[in-house]
Amino acid sequence: MQIKNWFIPLWCIFAILLSFIACKDKNQDKIVGTWERYDDRAAGTVVMVEKINDHFEGKIVKANGELAEDGFVENDVKWRKITPQTATYFTGEDLNKGIDKYGKVQYTDYHEVYFEIVAEDILRVTYFTNGFDDFGEKQKWKRIKDFQETYVADSLLK
Repeated sequence: MQIKNWFIPLWCIFAILLSFIACKDKNQDKIVGTWERYDDRAAGTVVMVEKINDHFEGKIVKANGELAEDGFVENDVKWRKITPQTATYFTGEDLNKGIDKYGKVQYTDYHEVYFEIVAEDILRVTYFTNGFDDFGEKQKWKRIKDFQETYVADSLLK
């Protein structure tokens, strides 16, 4: 039985396209993981990013510093509607909370931000517009690999 002359090149093109699609999806998943904020008043806050349907979402695993003081708690969806624009650039929304003088949360809202992976394990989150306070306009996050194990061990000690 002889294979048609057109079948082999067609199969090769199909294999190349399939590998390209697989690489593209893998590159867009660079934001998936556990990220810890550093170098500001919310340092130590940890967010875990996962893929949810056709976008990504980041939930707070541990609120620390000024974010904890402002009413952020575990399982808050800190980042939502994260959509890849390129392999290292994403757009989405960042959760904000307003508290009264007694520390009670009065409102929550989301502001548009962009996410940029500036190095293999460094994420920068920047607001599109300037706010009244420079806190949070430019956030720096580093990828951490062993937080889940440490966090579980710490919670067992409580």
